[in-house]
Parts: sequence; structure tokens; C-alpha cells
Amino acid sequence: MSNAPQLVAAEPKPETSVLPIRLVEMAVERGTDIDQLQKLMDMQERWESRNAEKAFLRDFGRFQSDLPTLKKSKKGHNYKYAPLGDIAEQIKSYLVACGLSYRFEIVEQGAGIAVTCIVAHREGHRESTTMTGMPDKTGSKNEIQSRGSTITYLQRYTLIGALGLTTADEDIDARIPQETITEEQAADIKARLQETGSDVAKFCQALAISDVDSMPAAKLSSADAALSRKEKKNADS
Repeated sequence: MSNAPQLVAAEPKPETSVLPIRLVEMAVERGTDIDQLQKLMDMQERWESRNAEKAFLRDFGRFQSDLPTLKKSKKGHNYKYAPLGDIAEQIKSYLVACGLSYRFEIVEQGAGIAVTCIVAHREGHRESTTMTGMPDKTGSKNEIQSRGSTITYLQRYTLIGALGLTTADEDIDARIPQETITEEQAADIKARLQETGSDVAKFCQALAISDVDSMPAAKLSSADAALSRKEKKNADS
């Protein structure tokens, strides 16, 4: 038997103010000119947008207030975290009760990938969070697996960000893959490694990378500094 809370979906609160659409109807009955009618229609759209946003914020706040801290069920090296599928299962009933839903948009950006999590409310308002990353080429993944790994990471993190979920306290190793160095930069590093007679395996181990081609761009300066020291040492000897 499920222990999930029995939540009752919140009914939209009726507006007590005069609807702008009624003003539009009255204007049509009186034969108002097109320009004035357009202004009234614009006012109606702004009114609907403001009320949709208010309803979203009201139910979004209720969602965050009702949802408990998510359970971390998967074990990593020295940490536990909540996988995307577990997060989706734990938040499902709370989203439904608050009239919220989400979906992902995936866009290829050259060699990179952009994932957007769009959170929508039943009254039409929506907000989104976007993150980008490069294919995760660590391990022995093929091209499809490397892109799939990155997409899953990005979906997980954009969902956490868009909904303000409390789950990632211990999730320090489930990182979004970082942008890697360019082919030209990798070729330059390899050439310098060969020229200095460096041990490539030890070089990669020191930088905590699997190979030069998948080196994160953030580690390029460290790699350059290490090679510069080796070059200076060789020149002095």
C-alpha cells in the first residue's frame, strides 16, 4: 500500500473583480472603433497574464511548502543522491495537487547540448530553467551514450533548479559534464607532452582526467602550467 500523501487538488479561486472581457463585449455592442477595441483586448490579455502569474506563484508556493525533502536512494562512491526517475516519482502527486506540470526541451548547440525544464501551471503561466553541457565522454561510452548521459544530468539539474527542490546536499560527485578543450588545444597539449618526453598517463592522473581530448576547459591553465615547468626544467638541464 502506498504511503504517498492523499493530496486534494486546489480549485482555482474565482475572480471577484469585473472582467475586462465584459468591457470588450460592451464596446462591441456600442460599436466602438477598432483602435479602442484593440486597446481593450490588450488590457484583457494583460489582465489574464497577471492573474495566471498570481495563480502560478500561489500554487508553486504551496507545492514547495508541502513537498518534503526528497529521499536519496542511489549510492555513489561516498555519497547518496536521488536519480531523475526517483525525483519524478516522489514529486508527481504534489505537482498534480497544485496544478503544475513540467516538460523538457532539448536543443543541439554545435557540439554541445542545451536542456530547458519548463514548469507550467493549469492557468497558463510557465517558467523555465536552462543549462548547457558537452557530451560526457568519460569511460567507454559511445557517441549516443555520451550524449544521453549529459541529457540525463541536465534534465535532473534543471528540474531541481526550476522547482527549487531540496535533494543535492550530498550529490557533489554527480556533476554536469564540463565543457572540454578544443581539438586545437588538445593537439597542442599532446605535442608539448611529446616534446618534453612526459608520461601521458601520469599527466592525466595528476589532472584527474581520463585523456587529453576530454580535458575540461577549466583545467587547461593547470595543464599549461605543468607543461611550462617541465619545459623550463628540460631547458635548464
